[in-house]
Amino acid sequence: METIKVKNVIIGEGMPKICVPLVPEKLEQLSAEAAMARESGCDIVEWRLDRLRKWTDKYFGTKREAAIEEINAGLELIRQETQAPIILTLRSADEGGFAELRRRDYYSVIRDIIDECDPDIIDIEGIDQENEDWFDMVEFITNMAHENDIVVILSNHDFDKTPPMEEIVKRLCVMAEMGADIPKVAYMPRKHEDVDTVIHAAAVASEYFDKPFIALSMSKEGLPSRICSGQSGTAITFAAASGKSAPGQVRVSEMQELLRRFYDR
Repeated sequence: METIKVKNVIIGEGMPKICVPLVPEKLEQLSAEAAMARESGCDIVEWRLDRLRKWTDKYFGTKREAAIEEINAGLELIRQETQAPIILTLRSADEGGFAELRRRDYYSVIRDIIDECDPDIIDIEGIDQENEDWFDMVEFITNMAHENDIVVILSNHDFDKTPPMEEIVKRLCVMAEMGADIPKVAYMPRKHEDVDTVIHAAAVASEYFDKPFIALSMSKEGLPSRICSGQSGTAITFAAASGKSAPGQVRVSEMQELLRRFYDR
């Protein structure tokens, strides 16, 4: 498998790297959450920008420049507390987030962030089945991020269900084709077999491309996918130091122990 080095973290080598979500509702809370992430011993942090209250209204009102300044101020606050690579994520309501954005507006914001901010990694929603132009748009934005030396996660989430195995593999492969450094899928299981579906899809997808990727099943039932999918290629898993960004996330210390037990067998 190919590896990606971001700061001192090598993604795709060894056990899955543990990422902690930072989910403050106010910018003033960000430093404290970043400090807790550092103390947890995680490898990566993810700032869920969409959790900031009123952020969307600010951006599309008369304060766009203030919104961009707020992002850069937040990134600086995180870097004052931890040296871990930062994933910047703006999750739309369509994929389980808090940003009430039309897809066109979502892409516009992401382009501005790439142009004017400097995250180490950016998460971009990579699948839009209702827009026939989505492939070209996402590919363009991905190339734009690479030109700005930003690592790209292209992601697809469904908080209602788990697609069939063949569809999961297809989506991972499509996002890899669009230039994702790390394709990501995360789905909600409705029965135990859905967890096995995601784990199986990870194993199959690893035969089609050599990039590190993320394939997770959510909720408590999905915990096995957050651990054992690393054998197939899943390179990042998620755990909580303070707030959770998705159902089923365990604490960092518990995830560290689970990973050690599984990979030291």
